[in-house]
Amino acid sequence: MAETRDIDAAAKDSDRDFALWAMIIQTRDILFKARDNELGQYGITAVEARALFVVNLIGDSATPAMISKLLMREHNTVTALLTRMESKGLISRNKDPQKANSWKIGLTDKGHEAYQNSLVRQTIHDVFLVLNEEERELLIESLQKIRDRTLEYMTEILTTTY
Repeated sequence: MAETRDIDAAAKDSDRDFALWAMIIQTRDILFKARDNELGQYGITAVEARALFVVNLIGDSATPAMISKLLMREHNTVTALLTRMESKGLISRNKDPQKANSWKIGLTDKGHEAYQNSLVRQTIHDVFLVLNEEERELLIESLQKIRDRTLEYMTEILTTTY
């Protein structure tokens, strides 16, 4: 823990924006580990739980491209994730009869059960107990601003580069 504080202190002294970025990444990684630990009892990871949530949300029309967009992940990353999930029996992949090179993704019975189990989010609730409602709202607003600005920035970069 002392090493983490030393890194945080050094980053704050040199570049506050970088320190903030590092804190966000570090917090995300720790939260994911805690969530993975909670979901491990059901045989799924936090990443798989997110994908199950998205497939359940979209329903029968889910495609890898739609899932990639909602997860904000590259298509090849999601394809690898879906392949792992299919081998675990969580999803099914069926050719789309309307499009030759397209697949429809659906939850299997095991996937539905895993999705239901993923709705237990005690770790998340326990962690966020340190924030009162006002702090939670401020954090949500701040993270939304950062997310939206990053998306704008990436759009600007992609449209001017290509």
